[in-house]
Amino acid sequence: MNNDEIYEKEFLKPIIYWGSRTCLLAVLISFAPALYIYFAYGVIPKASEILQAFILVAPYAVVLQIVEPPSYFPILGVPGTYMSFLAGNISNVRVPCSAIAQNAAGVVEGSKEGSIISTIAIGISVIVNLIILGIGVFVGAQLLAAFPPVVNEALKYILPSVFGGVFGSFAMRDIKLAIISLIVCVILVATNIIPTTLIAPIGVVVTIYVGIKLTNKKMEA
Repeated sequence: MNNDEIYEKEFLKPIIYWGSRTCLLAVLISFAPALYIYFAYGVIPKASEILQAFILVAPYAVVLQIVEPPSYFPILGVPGTYMSFLAGNISNVRVPCSAIAQNAAGVVEGSKEGSIISTIAIGISVIVNLIILGIGVFVGAQLLAAFPPVVNEALKYILPSVFGGVFGSFAMRDIKLAIISLIVCVILVATNIIPTTLIAPIGVVVTIYVGIKLTNKKMEA
């Protein structure tokens, strides 16, 4: 077998087989706490309360379901997508780890090589994440209490710094597209003319559209 056949049959096929099943199992397990409370204590919310909660959560959840998979998949790849949506912390941990690892390895996102590098990076991030969470559960509160206020205040800048680093890495590849997407997102946030839940999907759609137009323009030139 050549490399492409090895990738498809020996690497990707078993990942799709087990990935689809473990993700489905995770969906079923997510209902376990509610089922336990019902069967053990007979507690169940009223239908009106369930409907009210659904109405409040559904718009945000539906937007995420539409936007996140196509937005993250080109970077994460098939194996990385399964692991990321199962482990969580996609935008603030998995995507940055995947993107930076592929950039460091000099591979192209969406390629077979990129998919393999992404798989390794996300797998390691999950292990490290679990170790850090384990430590945090036991000593996290004590550490935060011991830190001076200025340190705790600085922690809120960690996530924006991660996003900025990832954006900068991709911006270097197409500075014109990066500037346009940044301007669009700043306008959407600053003007507050649309609901917060729609800012991300509109930003993604506009960026994809502009990216396609710029690419076609380059190919025609």
